[in-house]
Amino acid sequence: MFFLPFGYDLLFKLLLDYTGSYAITDSVFYGTSFMFFLIHLYTTQSNPVDEINKRAFEAKLKILELRSKL
Repeated sequence: MFFLPFGYDLLFKLLLDYTGSYAITDSVFYGTSFMFFLIHLYTTQSNPVDEINKRAFEAKLKILELRSKL
């Protein structure tokens, strides 16, 4: 964590000292990350399941194309 940007390590250490619990501190940071992920999904109006399916289909097509060249 020492090399992470934007003072993440400092914020983590300060919150860890304040709460005294690694689990609570970790939960706060994961919760904050999840909140921003949900905001991203809402603002872009994208469906993560559709994105995964689309990328899997594209990968399948690439694999089939490579197999046909062999």
